[in-house]
Amino acid sequence: HFSADSNYSIEVKAGWPNGKADEDSSNNIIVTTHLNLLPTPGQLQITEDTVCPGYSAQLKAYSPNARYYYWYENQNVGKVIGFDSLFKTPLLEKSMTYYVVAGSKMKPDSLKIPFTTSLSNLTNGNMFDVITNTKSIWIDSFEVHTQYKNTYTFLIYTKNGSSSGYQNDSLSWTRHDSITVQASGFGKPTRIPLSTPIYIGHEDTYSIYITTYQVSFVNFTPGSGTVNGADFSITNGIALDYLFEAQYATPAVWNGNVFYSTGSYCSTLPAAVRALVRDKIQAKLPDDTSLCSGNTLFLDGGDDLSASYHWTVLPSNQNISSYDTITIYKTGTYRLTVEDICGNKSIDTIKVSAAVSPEADFSIDKPEQCLKDNKFLFTNKSFSLLDSMTFKWDFGDSQYSFLRDAGYSYSKTGKYAVVLTAITTKGCIDTALRYIEVFPSPQAKFEMSGHQFCLYPHQVTFLNKSVIDSGTLHYYWDFGDNGQSQLFEPVYTYSKAGSYIIRLTVSSENNCRDSFSDSVVIKPNPVVNLGNDTVICAGKRILLNAGFGFDSYLWSNDSIDPVILVDSSGTGIGTKVVWVRVTHHGCETTDSILITFKNCTGIEEISYLKPSVYPNPGQQELWISFPENSPTSSYKIKFYDLSGKWLMTHSSDEKRFKIDTGNLSPGSYLIQIDDGTGLWKYLWIKQ
Repeated sequence: HFSADSNYSIEVKAGWPNGKADEDSSNNIIVTTHLNLLPTPGQLQITEDTVCPGYSAQLKAYSPNARYYYWYENQNVGKVIGFDSLFKTPLLEKSMTYYVVAGSKMKPDSLKIPFTTSLSNLTNGNMFDVITNTKSIWIDSFEVHTQYKNTYTFLIYTKNGSSSGYQNDSLSWTRHDSITVQASGFGKPTRIPLSTPIYIGHEDTYSIYITTYQVSFVNFTPGSGTVNGADFSITNGIALDYLFEAQYATPAVWNGNVFYSTGSYCSTLPAAVRALVRDKIQAKLPDDTSLCSGNTLFLDGGDDLSASYHWTVLPSNQNISSYDTITIYKTGTYRLTVEDICGNKSIDTIKVSAAVSPEADFSIDKPEQCLKDNKFLFTNKSFSLLDSMTFKWDFGDSQYSFLRDAGYSYSKTGKYAVVLTAITTKGCIDTALRYIEVFPSPQAKFEMSGHQFCLYPHQVTFLNKSVIDSGTLHYYWDFGDNGQSQLFEPVYTYSKAGSYIIRLTVSSENNCRDSFSDSVVIKPNPVVNLGNDTVICAGKRILLNAGFGFDSYLWSNDSIDPVILVDSSGTGIGTKVVWVRVTHHGCETTDSILITFKNCTGIEEISYLKPSVYPNPGQQELWISFPENSPTSSYKIKFYDLSGKWLMTHSSDEKRFKIDTGNLSPGSYLIQIDDGTGLWKYLWIKQ
């Protein structure tokens, strides 16, 4: 870390470059001296100015650590128009914005001219032109070669533009500086420091005339030519022995050094500084108006505290006030004369006539309503004797209407003051005030324990979620089957299957209501009838049918088919209870039958009437076989699935025949056999 305004020496040493011995140790150390760190200018502080038209404004800038200030007319800089912290603008007719940059010490540079050693090339002054390139420059000093080693006084004259044609015109030149120095004598340069740098803008031409008093010679280079530098060039000029007497001049080239800078080392960003020009004051009164009966009229002449105001009544010119505002109590013609601090005056008048005030009035259809679907209708009953009226409704919630009659809906509950303002064409005003109130509206809502139930058994429970911002609620339930309740959360059971709409209506103490509806489906339980209890012979079978088309079946023997065959196996002589549980659309029904098996010894069965079906269970084929003594020879066999749907039919004239069942999916099937004398039914299972 280095400190500002301090000089440092820095020494850099190197050894064993890239890990190898240095072949040349003479350049192992580099020393730089006179490293000068400059302080950076701090934040710009500006002072603006306000002036009258035709005056110059004084603008000020200050930045800590700043050495120079550069004033510009444009934000993107350009030509410098001022160098001091105080900038005096030209005479202004309108407001202007200028820009200022604070800078540190300038960067030194110089343009050196070869020294001519001839003592015969001596003169009292050199006049030459400086032409800049793309940068602006500040010349802060010169070096010349004097004949004598004694005290010299140098006069520095400058002029915008070329010196050509103006060598004798002293009035076109400005003396920039007068400097007295101790000269070094011939052969040694003598420095001429300027008290104020000479500024030359970019791409500009500027004339400089450096002279001494008579018989105080300085050296010059005779002839013509141009000396070019990095930032500007010096063109050929003249050498003059007598002040602004070019008739005795000799063509010459400047012989010496020019020390200049192209800007500061460190600078701030441009800051805008306003020079404000006061607008000419204007007396501005309203148009001629009317004074309503019983009212006063307030007139405002302006808000310029530095101006003077004079109110008079015409035609008497009676002075009635010297303030910027006035209150009028009676009709008449009034004049305002206002004068600003710049001496500008302005006059305006207003004529005040008499007018009759209106009478504002209105009615409300329903002053108290619930928030939900509220709609207040306001009927205007205002009256004006002479003039037509316009209206303004203030509904008390920052909303307005300008219709004659108004309808309005409020978005929030509360008590509101409604104001109707009636305004006549002459500006007379009257107001009417009424109050309305918006009550909270409830929000009805409930949830149910479900939307589908089986008729047996079921209970529908309700969760009441109705709310209101304030107050209490009453509840009215309609269950859709003429059933009702006023409980907060009832529990309800329907007596019949069907679809029902449930409606909850809630009401507040201000009779504000809301309703909410939902639906429920009570599904019927499936109907199953296995028949009456029965008695059959042991060793025989009975076909039990639970009905077709249900979703699922479960028998007491774990069968899941709609039809089962029951015999006495596992029971023998005695009684057997068979039950079935049937499910359809999520609802179930159970039925049972009591089957008693008894000994039927001695009863002969006619066996030729009964065909044989095998194998059962089977797979790809099924055999049907009738006894040889069967009285018929034409047979028809039909296949059904367990839902009762017919699948296929097979006919045969043989007493023993095969049926291809390959097209049937694995499962249980009902087979009906017709031999013309009777029907036999079998339950066949395909594996």
